[in-house]
Amino acid sequence: MILVDSRLMPARIGTSGVAISCAGVEPVLDMRSKKDLDGNPLKVTFQAVVDNLATIANHKMGEGAESRPFAIVRDSGAKLTDRKINSSEMAIAPEQCVYVRGLANPPKNKGTR
Repeated sequence: MILVDSRLMPARIGTSGVAISCAGVEPVLDMRSKKDLDGNPLKVTFQAVVDNLATIANHKMGEGAESRPFAIVRDSGAKLTDRKINSSEMAIAPEQCVYVRGLANPPKNKGTR
């Protein structure tokens, strides 16, 4: 089960789904050391499984008067689990976040007077 809300993405029009919490499914897939299309090992990739599923569900549930309180996603390939999931597993430390770092250290505009 995934508790879903909508969110905005920087530099994108529209909303997407985001997982607020989940149970019974591993929230993130660590892709590091898996091979890319060229056979090279991935070095930093994590797949946000429950956020991706949340986006699918958000699309089907709608954002307006559709009144669909839930969506069922079958055969997603997500890894199921019985362990307790901590919401911190779906988050990244602020010092590792590209958006937070960019806001904290905005680029210098060399074209200003």
